[in-house]
Amino acid sequence: MHRLLPLAVRTCRFTTNSHAASSLESKKMVLQRLAQATDHELELVAKGLDTRTISRLESLLPTSSTGVPEPSKAQLRQLMVRSMVPFIGFGFVDNFILILAGDYIDTTLGISTMAAAGIGNTISDVAGIGLGGVIEDLAARMGLADPKLLKEQLDMRITRTAHYTGCTIGIVIGCMLGMSPLLVLETKDQQAKVN
Repeated sequence: MHRLLPLAVRTCRFTTNSHAASSLESKKMVLQRLAQATDHELELVAKGLDTRTISRLESLLPTSSTGVPEPSKAQLRQLMVRSMVPFIGFGFVDNFILILAGDYIDTTLGISTMAAAGIGNTISDVAGIGLGGVIEDLAARMGLADPKLLKEQLDMRITRTAHYTGCTIGIVIGCMLGMSPLLVLETKDQQAKVN
């Protein structure tokens, strides 16, 4: 134990005050020595450390339990954009077809508006399945930046949150744009006036 404390303190102070702070070997050496210490030895080490040295030791620890760093803000933004773009397409196609099909069914079959909307939604969903691959291919061809995330990073909560946030924003934008047929479709009142 007596050799562990001076080594940890000297190494941390040395790496704090020199260019060796980024030296991977120094970091590994400190962590290996500390990993071999018993709980009692670690308590003694902690009592002998000043605040600056404790901060330095904390900075040597891996950023996650797996040792994989969290994605950067730039990577999370790139992931959000890549997740958002296909869903803009899906939302647009879904609402666009739903409104056109629902309106056509409503005006030609003479069934209730809700029944026409339900059938229009079914047609829209089937079209969405058929066009899903096309939309994804078009989004992939746009050349959006790849965040280059590791598998472990993709499993992190912050990454999943960024992905689903992008999907949600995309679908909302797409659905709003997909309501554009409402700008040109005649209402039943307008059709009645013409007839």
